[in-house]
Amino acid sequence: SAVKVTLEQLPERQVVLDIEADPEELEASRKKAYRKLVGRVRIPGFRKGKAPLPMLERWVGKEALLEEALNFLIPDATSKAIEEQEIEAAGTPSIEVSGVDPVAWKATIPLVPTVDLGDYRTLRIEPEPVAVDDDEVERAIEDIRFNEAPWEPAERPVELGDLVTLDAVIEEAGQTIADQKDAQFRPTEGEPRPIPGFSEALVGIEPGAEKQFSLEFEESDERKEFAGRSFGFNVTVKEIKAKNLPDIDDEFAKGVEDGFEDLAALREHVRGRLEEREAATAKERLRERALDRLIEAAEVAFPPTLVDHEAEHLLEQQARQVSQNATGVDAYVQALGKEKEEIIEEMKPAARARIVRSLVASELRNAEGIEVEPEEIDAEVETLVGSAGAGYQEEFRRIFDTDDSRQRMEQTILTRKTLDRLAEIMTQDEMEAAPKEEAEEKEPTP
Repeated sequence: SAVKVTLEQLPERQVVLDIEADPEELEASRKKAYRKLVGRVRIPGFRKGKAPLPMLERWVGKEALLEEALNFLIPDATSKAIEEQEIEAAGTPSIEVSGVDPVAWKATIPLVPTVDLGDYRTLRIEPEPVAVDDDEVERAIEDIRFNEAPWEPAERPVELGDLVTLDAVIEEAGQTIADQKDAQFRPTEGEPRPIPGFSEALVGIEPGAEKQFSLEFEESDERKEFAGRSFGFNVTVKEIKAKNLPDIDDEFAKGVEDGFEDLAALREHVRGRLEEREAATAKERLRERALDRLIEAAEVAFPPTLVDHEAEHLLEQQARQVSQNATGVDAYVQALGKEKEEIIEEMKPAARARIVRSLVASELRNAEGIEVEPEEIDAEVETLVGSAGAGYQEEFRRIFDTDDSRQRMEQTILTRKTLDRLAEIMTQDEMEAAPKEEAEEKEPTP
């Protein structure tokens, strides 16, 4: 083609094409622009759509006609140049017209990201030991002891830890600001709500008695709207309940859940449950550490436009979460009291981290040939349906067994399998660390 194109590589996976239009193509585009405009413009002395090109150009102005012609020419010529130069574009080029005689422009084109995982099979991390100490077991048994004991009426003054039913009138500067009836409250030592000192002020009130007292918030209270304010309380205690806690012994163990043979058996069961929970969170942390380690060792390059899009996407996500409905980004930005550009700028580090994480994980998935079978998604659906109460299983199945939902599950399972595989690679002994044959033969993905 007679179009002149020069290519310049930019850092961060971008190229710039300097393109100069071919005069013939420019003429063809001017004719297209003429056909588009001539039918829309009424020129005195001509029937609609019949004014010749020079007449139309005089009427709408040279610039307007050229601009319309460039709207046809630039996208076509740029796509052609991208194809001829065999550029792997990863999005729409941004265009800047650099001259009118001859017509020339610069097209900045984002390229497909590149990911090099390096020799990731030699990376190692130490799994953390899973340990549950005796204190944790005792604390869990204390919780069971407390939760299993029923609340019983107590004919004595209020103590910390009771369940108190009370009426409360709250005043500020002589004005009643709240009048609560039959409120339930558990006074606890050092409880800052509703106001520091409230729990302690209830201690010692007899059932049926009333007490008046005033309390104030410290100037340094983190609830800024209350800092330094003083309130008067008039409290009537209507009922006090306490827990009659059983001794922790074999008899107690027999009454927990389906019944345990003795206290030792209950302790064993509680320890096992705590270890399971600890192992699950340790596994979660191991996956995260393995991915961080892989990211550290990998070399990733991608165009800045990706970061812009992801930051916009993060902002939309945040706006949705905060407003729960689609009042839109603008209202959210207004509420933050900053310029949208400033907020997007602040979100770029998080956006960049998400892109790197996603690119690295997906490259690893390809390198290890990890896939999800339909049966695995079926099993995930069944687990979710099974977790619903007896009456809700059909409804859960309706919600989760849709294409959309299955697709999301597939993503979740893919990520989980990929990170499990990575954790397995990074924690294996040197002896087992010989590379898997089939994985070695796979073509590296571009």
